[in-house]
Amino acid sequence: MLGDAVHSPNRRGISDLMERVARLEAFERWRTPTRIDYPVIATAERWAKHQNYLSLVLAILAEAEVHAKELREHVEQSLRRQRDAG
Repeated sequence: MLGDAVHSPNRRGISDLMERVARLEAFERWRTPTRIDYPVIATAERWAKHQNYLSLVLAILAEAEVHAKELREHVEQSLRRQRDAG
């Protein structure tokens, strides 16, 4: 947040940045996080199955994003043709 990366809040000039940092720090002090070792608790086989599902979902989302872009372009072209035909 406070770094010099191009899109960091600091570089973008976020006016209440220090207040936001303070809120995040207060949240971090709120309590100790619970660490969960999913492969151990759920078994390695179940965790691998879950990770496989995650990979499948991400692949489908990427495919859907490509399809949505193609669909938007098709609709825009169709509307343009309709306007031009007039």
